[in-house]
Amino acid sequence: MHASGRSFRQSLLAVLLIVALLLPAASVLAQDTGPNPHIIPVLAPRKSPQPIPHTSVLTPNQIWNQVVAWNLPDQSREAKAVASANGLKDGDPFILKKVTNIASGTTLNYLNAPAPAVCNNFDKNGLWASRSDPVGHNDLFTDWFGGWGPFAVNDGYRQAKNVVFSKENVVGPGRHYDDDGTSSAVGDTVDGRHSAKISSTQPYAAGFGSPIFHAAPGTEVRVVVHYLIINHGNIAKDKRWDYDWASLGVKADAYGDTAQYVNGYTRGQWHVMENTVTVGDSGMYMVLIQGESPAALNSNIYFDDVSIYENGTPLKTCY
Repeated sequence: MHASGRSFRQSLLAVLLIVALLLPAASVLAQDTGPNPHIIPVLAPRKSPQPIPHTSVLTPNQIWNQVVAWNLPDQSREAKAVASANGLKDGDPFILKKVTNIASGTTLNYLNAPAPAVCNNFDKNGLWASRSDPVGHNDLFTDWFGGWGPFAVNDGYRQAKNVVFSKENVVGPGRHYDDDGTSSAVGDTVDGRHSAKISSTQPYAAGFGSPIFHAAPGTEVRVVVHYLIINHGNIAKDKRWDYDWASLGVKADAYGDTAQYVNGYTRGQWHVMENTVTVGDSGMYMVLIQGESPAALNSNIYFDDVSIYENGTPLKTCY
């Protein structure tokens, strides 16, 4: 059973609105993405070319000369420092077999911490475009969830066509893997267990933008999201490039041209980002969850369990 044409149009319009809000904002991407980045919507289906395999790939010399040798973002330097401090090895394993307060390896489970008041866990199958859009419009590698729409920088060096946005069934659900849900074999009518993934092996800057949320001007909004950056390891035996990172942005005025960011650098395990803003005069705000890589890395960044608190009160849904 597929969503109606009306549902598909509403979902598409939501994504286009998100991108329209981002287009005038040079600062909606994390610092050091370059001046006036050209941001575009990423809409399904992408068939010519398909996102996998990547096309028009950059040569190692291009990447080295344009970015790594002299223009490496400060965030990449911080990501490298965090990986070094954590003593990570060369991509072995991609995801650490480690128990923390919030996770055990791939499984986000909160064994030693209170479960958060989540408003979006990316679990509802019917809200994933790949499950609900009409046949011919869906694309497993160009996915979005409800009103959370994909966007990417497309400036020649970072090519939106080479970024994958997808529904993830393993990293996050982990040992609770359940793609189709437990009450029916028809996946798009029940909940499964999922997270959201952004990935590429080429330089990229991309994310999912939330719907617009409404709150009284002056409201304190705290946003929490969990993320996992895989420990992809070295590009060569003597070159460890831990240069990709995750970001959580909040636009305190949805129609404004700025966003406040925090970045996430921990890799190989589930971690958390938090960002607090005061809602501006418009009474409308939005959230951006993003990944960025300045080089040709095996970058895979996962997001799950979004919580939004307005003056301390959690939203029940945010999709």
